[in-house]
Amino acid sequence: MKNLSRLILSLIFIGHIPLIPGTFASFVCCFILFFLPNRSIFLDITVISSIILLSVGLVHYNRPSQKDPRYIVLDEIVGMWITMSGHKTTILSLSAGFILFRFFDIMKPYPVKKLEGLPNGWGIVADDILAGVYANFSLWLIKIVQKSLL
Repeated sequence: MKNLSRLILSLIFIGHIPLIPGTFASFVCCFILFFLPNRSIFLDITVISSIILLSVGLVHYNRPSQKDPRYIVLDEIVGMWITMSGHKTTILSLSAGFILFRFFDIMKPYPVKKLEGLPNGWGIVADDILAGVYANFSLWLIKIVQKSLL
């Protein structure tokens, strides 16, 4: 069972790619989202909630020795899906969302970094949730500014 849960947490070994596994996992999510262009808010909420619960549960079950092991990248799917929730999945919007999410996930502005201290798997997932929220709002701001300049 532990091997299966690690396989899921690593997105079938994407989490074991050297250097930037989180970036690769985020890209995989963009690919998935691109081929689901007619998403509804209900689908987004269902997928996000399910992956959050699955991630937290599997992390808690595995009890990794590190605070946020690099191989756990299922949380990147949550963050990227939150980033694109409510937005169309065009190449341009996915590219902007991808860049914004990776920026907020890597830079960890307040209180994203603070959330890593939460217990029982929540710390591993919560920072990606908030990074996704920041990226989602940033996409809306870009759209608002872009429309006001036209």
